Amino acid sequence: MSWISQKKAYWKDANHWVCPNHLPAVKIPSCLSHCWYSSCNTEMPKKPESIAQTSKILRIFDPASCQWEKCTEGQGGRRGLITTRKKYCSNKCRKNQARFNYTQRKKREKANA
Repeated sequence: MSWISQKKAYWKDANHWVCPNHLPAVKIPSCLSHCWYSSCNTEMPKKPESIAQTSKILRIFDPASCQWEKCTEGQGGRRGLITTRKKYCSNKCRKNQARFNYTQRKKREKANA
């Protein structure tokens, strides 16, 4: 028996589906057909008709480019291209995103205190 949960993926809303095989469960954009994690083989579930009919998908998320907003690793100073099941084009971008999230969280905590 595998340590990975045998729960099935499901749709959270029209633009996101959830892979429940992780703690916490991972919310994934609808434009990706597989889970972010390379060790997970979960595929996107079929979209129920109730969600498919009401969805108004705005494609801001480009699955082929790096998710760090200020990435300049690509050709001509554009966002870098990613490989399968990755969010960032490099560790540099991944760490920059983590630093940015940390500073934003600290600013929110300071404002709320």
